[in-house]
Amino acid sequence: MPTLFENGDHLARVIPHRRAGADPANNPPAAALILGCRLKALRESLGLTQTAAVRNTGFSNSTLSRLERGESPPEEIDVRALARRYNMVAHEEAQLMQLAAQARRPVWWSRYLEPTAGYLTTFIGLEEAARRIDTYEALVVPGVLQTEAYARDMIERHFLSSEQDKVELAVGLRMERKRRFLDSPPELASILISEFVLQPLVEDKSVMAGQMLHLHAMALTPGIKLRVVPMARIIGLQMASITHLEFDAGGPPPMIYLEGYESADYRPKATGVAGGRNNGADYERHLQLLVKMKARAATRFQSMRLIENAVERYS
Repeated sequence: MPTLFENGDHLARVIPHRRAGADPANNPPAAALILGCRLKALRESLGLTQTAAVRNTGFSNSTLSRLERGESPPEEIDVRALARRYNMVAHEEAQLMQLAAQARRPVWWSRYLEPTAGYLTTFIGLEEAARRIDTYEALVVPGVLQTEAYARDMIERHFLSSEQDKVELAVGLRMERKRRFLDSPPELASILISEFVLQPLVEDKSVMAGQMLHLHAMALTPGIKLRVVPMARIIGLQMASITHLEFDAGGPPPMIYLEGYESADYRPKATGVAGGRNNGADYERHLQLLVKMKARAATRFQSMRLIENAVERYS
């Protein structure tokens, strides 16, 4: 059987504009993480616990913890207090204040925030700033590769019938995120999906057919390396997806993003500063799990055939 679309008549291949020369610090969530990593490195280089660091500063351990994890826009007064606490010279303090200001800049997805989990909005920013993305999705088609009909079906399951306005916001966010990703993709997006993702997760066969056709088209897109992990080769991971993000120089450290059913977490690579909570061990462990999953994935030809078989099942 000839490969679907081999003559290029059915769907045009996307020729995207690569991200080039973008400063990760100009991306608000990335700037918040860079700031957090620097504050944590400064604290640990002085041998201070979080409790000792916030003593006489006027804010709490939880505030410092959120700052160091880049979880919320930093307040200027808090960053300045820490800079003074760590005896930073004027130009170093100015650099931190600039990062804090960049982290507070408006983001395009702010109008979609109500129905969206906070951890996902942080990830959207990091996804846009990343030079390279490696991801494995165990349960559903990755958000940046979903069709609108498929996305709507997935999203509607999480809301009550009376919350249609939230559904529309969530669908709008996902489609805008997808458009931006495809318009300006990272240098390389290596995407693994389990064979389970090709199963009939949506009751309407036409929706699944359209999604599988779209997956096939995305597999032909320059810069996107899409592979399927056959059911018999799947490793039992305790999360719905795992993503490795790498950034250009000056950006956050490489990190693993783990997304579960109702929560998510970030595991940054160790920066060489001793005494961190995990000191990069969680990062390395999950990175190796992702590498192992890559090795178990089907080849490009085999992956295309698995997707083509799915198209035939739903057509």
